[in-house]
Amino acid sequence: MGKYIPDRVLENRSELARELLSDRYWLIRRKKILTALLLFFLLGTFGAHRFYFKKWRSGAALILVLALLVLSPLYLPFALVESDMVTTVVPILILMVLLYEFIMIFINTEKYNSELALEIKKEAGVL
Repeated sequence: MGKYIPDRVLENRSELARELLSDRYWLIRRKKILTALLLFFLLGTFGAHRFYFKKWRSGAALILVLALLVLSPLYLPFALVESDMVTTVVPILILMVLLYEFIMIFINTEKYNSELALEIKKEAGVL
């Protein structure tokens, strides 16, 4: 049985039919930018948009990085906490990470969908 397309669906199909089937299965399984953006805006600090693209390690790393930045006033020396660093540098770093993640949504969507299309077409025997 195929990973994306069941073998029985591909049996005795012409090349054109296989290509159309691969396109149909790609449309069903592709990742959508709107869903990724919604996950980013609603649960972005928890890396939900990363998990959506099956990037488990980077999703966990994002949670760790943002947790360290948010909790930095608790573990930094008291002199640094009282300085302007916590009120200026930490929010700027958090915004930089979130801006990077926002941009990466578009790149990850394109990359994931193109890799998926290639895998489905290979499975369908079109390539």
